[in-house]
Amino acid sequence: MKVKNLVISASVLLFGCAKEVPLDQKPAEKQAITINYANLGYNMYSDALSKAIDLKAVIDNFVALPSQTNFEACKQAWQDARVPYAHTEAFRFYEGPIDASQTGREAYINAWPLDEAFIDYVSTNSLAGIINMVAQYPMINSSLLSSINQSPNEVSVSSGFHAIEFLLWGQDLDATGPGARPYTDFVDGGTAQNQSRRRDYLVAAAQLLVDDLQSVVAQWDKSMSDNYRATFVSKTETNNSIAKILRGLGVYTKAEMAGQRISVAYMNSDQEDEHDCFSDYTMTDIRHWQSGLKGIYFGKYTKIDGTIISGSSLAGYLQKYFPDIHANIVSKFEATDATLASINTTFDQAIVATNPDYPKINTLILQLRSQADAHADIVTKLEVSNEYNGLEKAE
Repeated sequence: MKVKNLVISASVLLFGCAKEVPLDQKPAEKQAITINYANLGYNMYSDALSKAIDLKAVIDNFVALPSQTNFEACKQAWQDARVPYAHTEAFRFYEGPIDASQTGREAYINAWPLDEAFIDYVSTNSLAGIINMVAQYPMINSSLLSSINQSPNEVSVSSGFHAIEFLLWGQDLDATGPGARPYTDFVDGGTAQNQSRRRDYLVAAAQLLVDDLQSVVAQWDKSMSDNYRATFVSKTETNNSIAKILRGLGVYTKAEMAGQRISVAYMNSDQEDEHDCFSDYTMTDIRHWQSGLKGIYFGKYTKIDGTIISGSSLAGYLQKYFPDIHANIVSKFEATDATLASINTTFDQAIVATNPDYPKINTLILQLRSQADAHADIVTKLEVSNEYNGLEKAE
């Protein structure tokens, strides 16, 4: 995948220090929001883990019995696993379990973009990548993939969803469709070279994905007394935790989703810059990212087994005490949803200037920025005061 840099102005999202504010008079209601948020995190990540376990089982079956049918089953299982994980994306950007500087696993689970040639052969080099570097990497396992991930640089991605995606679809060299790796790349005597090592890599990457998601789930587990959740939901951390929730929503929506993940590809009109560039699954991801944002705001998530998790929320608090702010946020969500519903093509086609959906992507970017801006007044209304305070609106 080609890498293009996007410099996001500090004025897009700015978090700075704020003055001391009086003690809040509604601490119990605010703490209840943090508790439900933690419940949402636990259940969303648990679903992501469950689907990753399913993906690992399907991959194991394919490796044992390679066939086109079993290969397609792996691709479907990968797409199924993306759905619950996409809902978790706003649990980021505040040094939480997913992206803490020393222990966070986001870079191992969902790092993007990646250099395909770091993993396997590409159109310009049939012997590229870890899979074909037998002398340097004699044994491929999850420990190896974890140890070399993003080394020597950020695009040297060896693990996670997108490494597995590349192994299943291969390079996307089709301007109108996804990658077309043949399943025989994994069959002894089949296509490409080092087929057994490719099987080893696929199995190891799937196992590492399971392991990494398990570590995140554990940090949101209410049955544990010494994990991240225990501190996050404590009464003394309520204001800090509310501020973190808002930071995750704001930074993810504007800088990450609207910025890095949509604007870059849109401005370059290049399918190599889309998030799921091998499978062309990006548009579905975007819809689930938006669903996850709404789930956090409204405090509600429907698990993959149909169980509904719900409770105290930012929406309920604002509707009760600041209905105008709540109504504005709801209107922004609705506008974004309407645009998403109107896009009929895959993302790689929608970012082509001649496509009818092309102007809708620009509208989507602007609406997501506005959606983030609608949250800007919440930090003062909820009397949050710490280093995460203050969303600055874009011009």
